[in-house]
Amino acid sequence: MSFSISFRGEPDVIDEELRLAHGDLVIGTFHEELYANVFELSRADYEALWKLALETVLSGQKAALIVYYVSPEHSSNMEWWPMYPDGDIVYFQNQMPWHDRFREPFSLDAPFALLHNRRTISEDSGDKISEWAITRSEIEAFLRTFPASPSRPDPAS
Repeated sequence: MSFSISFRGEPDVIDEELRLAHGDLVIGTFHEELYANVFELSRADYEALWKLALETVLSGQKAALIVYYVSPEHSSNMEWWPMYPDGDIVYFQNQMPWHDRFREPFSLDAPFALLHNRRTISEDSGDKISEWAITRSEIEAFLRTFPASPSRPDPAS
């Protein structure tokens, strides 16, 4: 399968405030190891957000796979993989947005509300933004095997 996102084994406990769950993201031939902070979100929370994001992008809307989250009260940034549908292709980018650069506070109740439209050139440097692309059918095939069911946030948000 040329798309997947999942956790491995149990979380690695680094200290009392930093617990990381090790996982993997595969987009075509690209593989990224993930270290999701499970201080505020559980594995089930991340998986529910991933399922919501994948279903959202398949409905034709932009969405993002949140792979590292700590609220603005405890961290300055997060990590997500925005997904931008374009016909039968879904483009992925990797971003580490700073909470203070969002136009309003980030909320897990509407996790994609602050996601900007797809850009292929960096506004800061003028450089091409790295992207990975797969077909919608690859995401659909993965979702047929994905065990998580959304428990948070409410898809109506």
